[in-house]
Parts: sequence; C-alpha cells; structure tokens
Amino acid sequence: MNWCGPALRAVQPCVQVVTLRRTPQGKPRSSDAPARKRAATLRSGVTLNSAPLGVMTRVRIAIVCSVVLVIGLLAGGSAVAWFYGHFLLSQSLASSAAAGVGNKVVILKSLKAGESNKVAVLLETELDGDLVILGLVPESTIDDRMSRAIARAADYRTAYPYKSGDPVVDSAVSDVLSKHRLAKSQGK
Repeated sequence: MNWCGPALRAVQPCVQVVTLRRTPQGKPRSSDAPARKRAATLRSGVTLNSAPLGVMTRVRIAIVCSVVLVIGLLAGGSAVAWFYGHFLLSQSLASSAAAGVGNKVVILKSLKAGESNKVAVLLETELDGDLVILGLVPESTIDDRMSRAIARAADYRTAYPYKSGDPVVDSAVSDVLSKHRLAKSQGK
C-alpha cells in the first residue's frame, strides 16, 4: 500500500507498508488469517520500527494530547474574551451611550421650551427603564451603591407615584421596588 500520491513523492519520502500473510505449506490462503506487518522502509533507506507501542509511549501520547487540549482551550478562551472585549462589549456600551444622548437631548430641548410635564414623563420613563434592568440582573451583582440608588428610587416613587401605562413595565418596576423595600425592612 503506497501512502503518498505522485505529487508528494517529489517533496517528501514515501512510506510503503506491505501486509504479509503466512500460510502453512499446502494450505490455501484464508482471508481471516491474522495479518503481520513488515517494517516500513522509506525511499531514503531508513527502516521504521513496526513493534507495538509500549506503556510509556502510550502515557507520553496521552500527556501530549492533554497538553495540546489545554493549550487549545486556553487559546480559544482568550480569543473569545478578546472578541467580546473588542467588539460586543464596545458595541453594547456605544449603543447604550447613544440612546442616553438621544434621551438627554429630548429632555434638554423640552426643558428649554418650558415643557415641564413632558420632561417629567421622559425622566419617569428613563427611571422605569433603569429599574427594569436592575430587576433583570442577578441579586448577587447588586452592590451597596446600586442598593442605595434603588432605595432613593423607592422613596421617590412612594412620594410621587407613577404608572407608565404598560402593565409589564409597571409590574417589573413594582417587583424591583418591593424586593428592595422588603430587604430594607429586614435589615439586609
């Protein structure tokens, strides 16, 4: 069996493995007789050993494969982290900042025009949006600074109740504020 095509023969030496079958004198060759492989010889005249692999060689192969796997996982993880940091996170931050700029421009124009009711509605909507986002993050991410901000919003909404008209938003905001009020009353 020849392991090289004609194009590769010019570039590198080819390996040729020959399978021999032993048959006793006078008995026909059987296809199910055990095959024995002869040592392979390169074109350059170097003979390769065809002895079975030893235990130490198998251990070395397992170690090399494990090391290659770990290096691959580290390289892949690093590539994902770099991609996330350079593209996805940057895009998310830029989109959020652009939306904030757009909202603040509308609020400032309304303030300059003397439309205080419109400004109040826009600010209440922004507050609802921020509270909904805080309700979506895991509780373990909310630190003392965030907790104080939610407390200020809860106190404000107690003094000045507001409903957006969207039952989903109102329910989410109410859940966040009630969780915080419950935690505050229990001393957490």
